[in-house]
Amino acid sequence: MDSEELLVRHQGRRAIVDTNLLLLYLVGSFRRDQITRLCTTRAYTENDFDILQRVVDFLGGIVTTGHILAEVNALTSNMKQQQQQNKKGIDSLRQQFLSRFAQEIPVLNEKLFECSGFSTDSLFAKLGLTDTGIAHIASLHQFLVLTDDFGLYGALISRGIPALNFTHLRSFDI
Repeated sequence: MDSEELLVRHQGRRAIVDTNLLLLYLVGSFRRDQITRLCTTRAYTENDFDILQRVVDFLGGIVTTGHILAEVNALTSNMKQQQQQNKKGIDSLRQQFLSRFAQEIPVLNEKLFECSGFSTDSLFAKLGLTDTGIAHIASLHQFLVLTDDFGLYGALISRGIPALNFTHLRSFDI
């Protein structure tokens, strides 16, 4: 099934958004001008954010896990390091972002799971806790997964779990 068909099939059903893309979404929603400035989102453009935002809107929102949220939170520590290097008192940028992040968490549809339920899955040794959790939640609830992680994308596709690689969406006019 091609990417457009997957999007149409999952319209209005929400999607699991992997860590890096969720961070792009949150940073872009917070301060779009920071997307290319922060080392954690530097690989993306403002246009990437626009595409992601349109896809999320089309799909009806975001599904996440506590592990994805924890990874996003951990990646914000890079904001503080980068800001200290800039010497502009930008410690407040991270604080402002975390305040906005706290407001966004209740809006995200967080799915809970026990890690012990899938720690013996072969994906765990290859991809780790967060990605294995994504695979299980997506499989259980038939959620579409948006990711730019080729390893996760390949694992999901091989298991028949609907997934879109963000790189493929860059050429769409959504």
